[in-house]
Amino acid sequence: MEGHETTRMPPGSCTANSQIFNEWARSDKDKANVFATHLADVFRAEQGHIDDDVKDFITAPCQMSLPIRAFTPAEVKAELTRLNTRKAPGYDLISGQVLKRLPRKTVVLLTVIFNCMLTLSHFPVLWKYAEIIMIPKPGKPPYEPTSYRPISLLPIISKLFERLLLQRINKEHDPSTLLPSHQFSFRERHSTIHQVHRLVNEIATSLEEKEYYNAVFLDISQVFDRI
Repeated sequence: MEGHETTRMPPGSCTANSQIFNEWARSDKDKANVFATHLADVFRAEQGHIDDDVKDFITAPCQMSLPIRAFTPAEVKAELTRLNTRKAPGYDLISGQVLKRLPRKTVVLLTVIFNCMLTLSHFPVLWKYAEIIMIPKPGKPPYEPTSYRPISLLPIISKLFERLLLQRINKEHDPSTLLPSHQFSFRERHSTIHQVHRLVNEIATSLEEKEYYNAVFLDISQVFDRI
């Protein structure tokens, strides 16, 4: 599957029913092929229409924009100390514990790489590869490929760069001015509980003012697998 390196099989899964070849997949290689075919079908991109103005905006070189301020070794070192050593590494097997023990010279070289990425506006392709682990869903038949949820393990170094870049973006632009107040996904100190409180408050306010409150709920199949 494009953009992914390997597939690790879940423990205890002895067989996987291949619907494509109509046969049982018993070896790890056969089961990995079944899951790879299933995931490739699930992640197939939709061929939709994209407006020309959107394409022009995305491909614009942004020549009038000021360059992002370069990272310093102190910033990289500070972010390294915040790494969670219990997080699983990606396919490169470079764990958070290893990164925390890097000598200063290596931290400086890593800073140089990050700053080159900013200058060139380039993200290494190898850092986009993930190791896929299939986790069985509770109560689902273990012989069906659709009964497993994929979890992607990206290289921790790529996550380190993303955290540093996010800090730069937050300092240059206030997220509260760019995102609507009802946007809770991927925002610090915004959880599902807060969103539920907001919804309950909106409904209660509408009832107090004797107004109608309309809501639309979408149940998307395999939403975490497709997005």
